[in-house]
Amino acid sequence: MPWRRIPSGGGLPELVLAEPAMRTLILEEYVSLLFYKDLVERFDIRNEPILRLLMKTSCSQPASLLSPHKLYKDIKSMGFRTSKNTVYEYLHYLQEAHLLFALPIYSQSVRKQEQNPKKYHLIDVGLVQAYRPDPSGDRGHKLENIVFLHERRINTQLSYFQNSHELDLIMENQPLCYVNTTWSLASPVTFQRESEAMQFGKKTFPEGRGVLVCHEEQPAERELPFQIIPAWKYLLGTK
Repeated sequence: MPWRRIPSGGGLPELVLAEPAMRTLILEEYVSLLFYKDLVERFDIRNEPILRLLMKTSCSQPASLLSPHKLYKDIKSMGFRTSKNTVYEYLHYLQEAHLLFALPIYSQSVRKQEQNPKKYHLIDVGLVQAYRPDPSGDRGHKLENIVFLHERRINTQLSYFQNSHELDLIMENQPLCYVNTTWSLASPVTFQRESEAMQFGKKTFPEGRGVLVCHEEQPAERELPFQIIPAWKYLLGTK
């Protein structure tokens, strides 16, 4: 599968040779099997509508912060009957089925990590298309999800950081490295925003190394306190 298709269509093997018109149908069937075989039957789910809603919410928002408490309030506001414990349990089941991976906030305090929302990443960004037919939408978050999956294979201590700015990924293994991702740096506004975030990272982690991953080719050389790497090169291990 060409790299340009992966951020939109994911990397599920079944989709590699599929015709574009068939991809959404294949993904919907895949999600249906996952829902019933890997979740409902395995965990003896009693409240299928709540699980289906949580699955749709998490799969349609890759690399996003999700708070179980807020999800519970949103579900209640829709008229569904459930408990906060059920929401927590079902989110845990989605992780046990390896559909989602929860990324905690960077902190030395376990309590702070538990109190703050976690950032949830999908096992494959192609699953988004089962819920959001436009494959070109939300490309930045999909790319961030892909970078997380890459680092998850080789790093055991991963987190995100958020204060006045957000750092998408902290690799806590020494030497510490912080990574942000963006689809394009063509816009001066985007470049300024990402530069400020990376400078914030350098101030927060003076001994750390900053990397900004973008989908496009590396822009012209500039004097910057961080490194800019095209996503294809980063994913090949060039850092």
